[in-house]
Amino acid sequence: MSNAATSGSPVYGRRVARRCGRVLSAVANVARAHGITVLGTCQDAVMPDAASYCGEILYFCYPSKADALNLSTRMFGFDDNGERVELSADHLLIGRRIH
Repeated sequence: MSNAATSGSPVYGRRVARRCGRVLSAVANVARAHGITVLGTCQDAVMPDAASYCGEILYFCYPSKADALNLSTRMFGFDDNGERVELSADHLLIGRRIH
């Protein structure tokens, strides 16, 4: 059976999701244990799964090859630091129009 045939199946998708979850969990545990920050990238489709393993998401959006710049960076925090938005707002908003 070819990869193309199996990659669209629900069973294949669940298997990949479990494998990714184990990897993300291990990375998150090591980062917490050692007090380090790990930067990673992921596709939009796995963002909801990845969000459950991290404390913060910086979302960069490159709309098209015709646009020279990314859209404004969006920031999502998932940890106990509820003041994160206030602490980082000035840095994120400098030089940007609010839409």
